[in-house]
Amino acid sequence: MKRKSLFSITASVLFCAAALIPSGYSYSQQADENKSMFSSFVRGKGPRYLDDQLFVALTYNVLTSMPQQMNQYSFPNTISFGYVRDIPLNKRRNIGLGVGVGYSFHTYYTNLSMTKNDSGPLISIMDSDQFKNNRFSMQSIDFPIQLRFRGSTAEKYRFWRVYAGVTPSWVVRTHATVKNDYMKVRYYNLPYLENWLFTANLQVGYGKFTLKADYTINSLFKSSLVQDVPGLEDTRSLNFGLLVYIL
Repeated sequence: MKRKSLFSITASVLFCAAALIPSGYSYSQQADENKSMFSSFVRGKGPRYLDDQLFVALTYNVLTSMPQQMNQYSFPNTISFGYVRDIPLNKRRNIGLGVGVGYSFHTYYTNLSMTKNDSGPLISIMDSDQFKNNRFSMQSIDFPIQLRFRGSTAEKYRFWRVYAGVTPSWVVRTHATVKNDYMKVRYYNLPYLENWLFTANLQVGYGKFTLKADYTINSLFKSSLVQDVPGLEDTRSLNFGLLVYIL
């Protein structure tokens, strides 16, 4: 009787174990599928994958066609971040368009003075002994438009890319800062700078890192307001730097 009872218990345990094995496999399989779905969402991979959408960038800014007496110094720079919607145009999804929005902080260190007095705004070129630090800054909302070529597939996370396009930028905030031995003054809402800038862009990279070059098609300055500094109406910005795509 005891042997029969022991046999029954053993058989029941084996039956339960056998029943649990497929169930355990099913849970494991489901976990893998969930992980794959999460990976596709985060990394942008899968049959309908998207790439290179969130970005951050840092560039060194060079002013071109400046007036003869105007000089740059220190580290003029632009910091940008934003989102570009990836729009594939072919089945492999390695040719496409990019349309997005971003925000940029532009800073230029020069000997160009942009100030104000009771009579109105003033603009001039300063001698080096007239200031210790002098810069003008802009903040802009950017609307990048790109034509995209890349070596991506649904399985590859590292690939080459060549993106070219144009970025209209709405300048929403400007200020100039001048510092000398006696004072430090900041002037806001500079009337001399253009409200809209149009920039030609080129990006070449591999993996996470991309080299970029930007050139403003139009001048940074309004020609009708900078006549006191001849040549300033032709001044543009050529920027070189590094861009990182996060997703």
